[in-house]
Amino acid sequence: PWQTIDKVNEVVFEENSTILFKRGDLFRGGIKPKGVKKELTFSAYDTGELPIIAGSVEIGDWQLTTHPKLDKTKVWEAQVSHLPLTDSGIQNLFVNGEVMTIARLPNVASPKDHNWLEVDKGIGTGAFVDSALADYSKPDGYWKGARLRIRTYSWMSRVFEVTGYNASTGKITAKGLGAQLPEWGYFLDGIIEELDSPAEWYYDEDSQTVYLYSKANPNNLLVEGSTYGTGIKGGVKLVENLTFRHFSTGASMGGLNRTIRQCRFEYNRVGITTWQAANLLVKDNTFENMFSQGINLKSPADFDIQDSVIENNQMTDIGTFPIYCGHNFNAVCYGIGIQVQGGKGHIIRQNTIENTGWNGMYLAGQGYHIIENNVVRHALMVLNDGGAISLKSANNTIRGNFLLESIGNVDESNGCSFTPGADYPNTPCGHHHSYGMGLG
Repeated sequence: PWQTIDKVNEVVFEENSTILFKRGDLFRGGIKPKGVKKELTFSAYDTGELPIIAGSVEIGDWQLTTHPKLDKTKVWEAQVSHLPLTDSGIQNLFVNGEVMTIARLPNVASPKDHNWLEVDKGIGTGAFVDSALADYSKPDGYWKGARLRIRTYSWMSRVFEVTGYNASTGKITAKGLGAQLPEWGYFLDGIIEELDSPAEWYYDEDSQTVYLYSKANPNNLLVEGSTYGTGIKGGVKLVENLTFRHFSTGASMGGLNRTIRQCRFEYNRVGITTWQAANLLVKDNTFENMFSQGINLKSPADFDIQDSVIENNQMTDIGTFPIYCGHNFNAVCYGIGIQVQGGKGHIIRQNTIENTGWNGMYLAGQGYHIIENNVVRHALMVLNDGGAISLKSANNTIRGNFLLESIGNVDESNGCSFTPGADYPNTPCGHHHSYGMGLG
């Protein structure tokens, strides 16, 4: 039986080989078959739980921190330089299977919680001020280099690098931010001093040290840090009966006659991404707690997808961690169950999608897609101005679907849509209403 992913990746398999992982076992690392593209099958054998392919490393040898800026009685630290990290470092931290919260301001009990600072006023096209930051009494430059995670519009959030901070006015400067209107919600992370609340964590890339605020000794817990990019990619024709967790992308497929079925995708940025896939079948899979998207079907607009079918998949909590889509600067955060970004005539049927940050489905490409007998419930849990099914293509057939309770989120992060002026002389701030709909 296979013991490690590294060994699988070293073997040059014969055409049409089948590679089986034992049920109940866990394998860390991404599968990337060696040599020229082969029509390979990856599946499971024996009985029990699906084999787990994990994009994380296990982190141990925790010690109470000696860092001068942290609480030495509640914050723990662990060196990870000896672990097989990728260039991404540690992207997310999990303790006993639960995702931890990035050290941030303002604090939250869980990364799914909504708690925001708010823009007071935009300054030009790359800055804003917030009196709450000024009241926080940190020095000039304190937030420089931090991540600004901000809801930039009703239907989108983004991540920026803070390039400057003025303490007296609470002025944040960020390249590419654009003009900001009042009351849009944001939070800040990437500063180690903000590690001050239970279940928060911080990764120091320079020293390759992970810090965790924990009341319990983490040496007695399972602590995992996600680092690998893709769970499986390359010359693969069939993937079945496997669990992919803790990756940027669980499975990446392309080419002719590809099938992914009866798999589980957990805590990945994106579950499945395809590029120029024809005769694609994605069936009977489960997606839970994706940070951005469940399935992303990508190709040029005029690409012939032939008979590609997405059916009977179950999705829950897609993009419902506010602005957790990625830690790279300039990341754009939505939260979509199934996204079509090219091609003509996808068949999407009998899927259940519940709890998405933005759209349940987003249909682009050349249209003529057939969307039938799906259930979409509770879209727009984080963002607004979208729908259970959002259309950016024509001539689609949409029939027999149940589209439920997709109202649109206008919590405290949903700021002004206009500011006072000639048109609104007596209105301090005009807000978007809830723009949620079945079809948009």
